[in-house]
Amino acid sequence: MYQNCLLSALKMDCYIRDWGLDTKKHAPFLRDTVQQMISYASTSIRNRARTQFARSHGGRSDTQRGAVTWLGMHAFHAALSRKAARYSLLLKWLQSVLKQPLNRRYARRFKSVTAEGLATIAPIYTRL
Repeated sequence: MYQNCLLSALKMDCYIRDWGLDTKKHAPFLRDTVQQMISYASTSIRNRARTQFARSHGGRSDTQRGAVTWLGMHAFHAALSRKAARYSLLLKWLQSVLKQPLNRRYARRFKSVTAEGLATIAPIYTRL
């Protein structure tokens, strides 16, 4: 899930560059887009685990919406931080969400997940 969000953030950056979108002017749109993408990912994970196929093969999902949201927000923050000047308003919002007291526990809990995810996509990261 974390790696998928990292890749989505990198793709979003490529699209925005190609379109020549003014990220400061459209910061609310970008914020809403990030929130919708993460919400969709969380819902999709839960729905897929509830299908007849998944249940018949022992599939289940114990994911918490807060954990998925934090992982998604962290992934977008990590990926877009490389272009801090372009995404300053979006990054400021993401940082404020990540620093909320309730979310601090996720930073500790998912420290190895985020480190591994970033290391895995590092070859892609450096080419963009």
